[in-house]
Formats: sequence, C-alpha cells, structure tokens
Amino acid sequence: MGYLSILQTGFGSVKDIIEGLAKIKDKKVEKSGVKSLLLIELELNISLLVYDYIENSLDEKTTIEQLKLTAIQSAFDKDFDFNKIKKGKIKSDLLPKDDYYLKFKLDDAEKLFRKIHIKINELKRSIELYDAFSERKLRLNVRLKNLLKLLLVTAKFVSSNG
Repeated sequence: MGYLSILQTGFGSVKDIIEGLAKIKDKKVEKSGVKSLLLIELELNISLLVYDYIENSLDEKTTIEQLKLTAIQSAFDKDFDFNKIKKGKIKSDLLPKDDYYLKFKLDDAEKLFRKIHIKINELKRSIELYDAFSERKLRLNVRLKNLLKLLLVTAKFVSSNG
C-alpha cells in the first residue's frame, strides 16, 4: 500500500480535504483576508507535498524551499487569533485510528498553526545549515511526511463541522 493510500484510509481522500478547504475559504472571507490567506497557504503546502513531492518525486531540498510560510508568519506578526478560523479543540473521532495522531487530540487551531510554523522553519533551517545528503541523519523524507500529516490534520479540523 502506497503512502497516499495510507493517508486516505485515515482522512478520506486528499482531494476531498482540499475541496473542504476551498468551501470554507469561500464562506470565511473577511475584510483583512487573513483567514483566507492562511487557508490558501495550507492548501498550497498540502498540494506541494502530495502532488509534487510524493507523487512526482520532487527532491527534498526543492520541496522544503517551496514550502510557504508567508501568511502564517504575517498572522503571527499581527497577533491574529487563529481560533477565529475554527473554534474548539480536536476531538479523537476526527483523527485517524493510529497512535501517531493522539498527540493532536485537544489541540486548537492556534496550536496547530504554531506547530506548522515551527516544523517548516526547522526544515528550512536544516537545509540552510547542513548538506541534506551528508552523513548527518536529517531524515528529511520522514520529517516532510510528518509535516504532511500535521497539515492534513489541520485541514481536516478547520473544515470539520462542530
């Protein structure tokens, strides 16, 4: 079973998740556009990881360089309340039945976006500081797949009802 198939068994299809994001972007446009920009950036990063990195074998370094953080960084700079995107906390029934995802239970939107911000910054710093193909074990492929899981959890949460 391929990596995308494993993700699909827990979340539904990636296409459905992206379509869910598109629906809430249409509903939640605000004057400042912060919510909309955050959702667009989330969608772009998911698409990059799924379609370019996993399906089309884009190399890790290029993938990491292409990850977007502009909207998230801008929202943090403006002291944006990320919980305006989605109120509440993740319930266990929203998460795939896999122990990996238990760490996201009870996270709210702000905590999820903070984790995304940290993980993308760590990946970008890693490729700046180290040769990704040196003997140092950076495990970029594992870290990128874990980032994708976080992005999918976030997308599923912000587009969920309730």
